[in-house]
Parts: sequence; structure tokens; C-alpha cells
Amino acid sequence: MAALKAKTNEGITAVIFYLFVYIFMNVGAFAVVISLKGGGEEGDKIEDFTGLFKRSPYLALLMTFFLLSLGGIPPFAGFLGKFFIFMALVHSGLYLLAAVLAVTSVISIYYYYRIVCNMFLKEGEAKPQISEGIPLKVALYLMSFVNLFLILFASKIVPLFEKGNIF
Repeated sequence: MAALKAKTNEGITAVIFYLFVYIFMNVGAFAVVISLKGGGEEGDKIEDFTGLFKRSPYLALLMTFFLLSLGGIPPFAGFLGKFFIFMALVHSGLYLLAAVLAVTSVISIYYYYRIVCNMFLKEGEAKPQISEGIPLKVALYLMSFVNLFLILFASKIVPLFEKGNIF
């Protein structure tokens, strides 16, 4: 929402694109959490992700994919969204707000990194395999596909947001 402060078309386009990306990545991450709940975990603590890669490599990889995008790590779609917002702020002379965006992004990456480390590097207790139902798998694949689509075709999609043709 910081880019709305810029009061420019660039800022509005950046916010719309980022919200579009953010919605799909959050839905994907929460679908993983729902899968954990189905496997007997709460899914709301970082420790609940411990050893997830051994129990469900598929879920661990997808969660990593979603978290990297939410953190704004290149080349994921979340990076593009945050980059567009950052540039809109800089072009409008809102340097302090751009710096705040950069710092808060780094802080969020730290927390996402902890989750990823728990999934891949820590040994968890012996827990049963996690099996996702068909609807949950469809949601996870769809969210992953949208992120991939936004990465590969951003140059074609962003102009749609600029012209207001996306809705």
C-alpha cells in the first residue's frame, strides 16, 4: 500500500500487481498449512514445519516456493511486485518509505528463512506421512502455476494492470 502514497499510475499499477501476486502466494502457503493440519500438526508454529521435507518433500518444496515469493526473492513473482513498488516510491521521491520497504522485506525474509531451515535441515520427531486430498493438491498446483505464470509472462501481464484491462 506504500506505493499508493506515490499517487502515480506507476504506484497504483505496482500495488495492484503486488496484491494479485500476494493473494495467490498466501493462498498457496495457507494450503500447505491446511495440509499440515490434516497430518496432525497445528501448522501455526515454526516448529510444526520441522522435518517436513522428509515427511512430504512435495509440501516442503511448495512452501519454500511460496515463502521465497512472499519474501520478494528473485526470480519469484513476489520480487517483481516488491520491485515495482520500490521503484514507484523512488520515482516519486519517497526515499524513506522505500527504505522502510527494503528493511521490512529483509526482516520478513529472515522469518521465512527460519521456516525453510526447519523444513529441510532439522530432524523432526517420527511423524506419519502427510497425504493431501485432491482439492488441496489442485489448489497447491494452481497457486504454483500462477506464480510461475506471473514470473514468465510479467512483461505481458503488467501492461494489463496499467490499462485497467485485467478486471
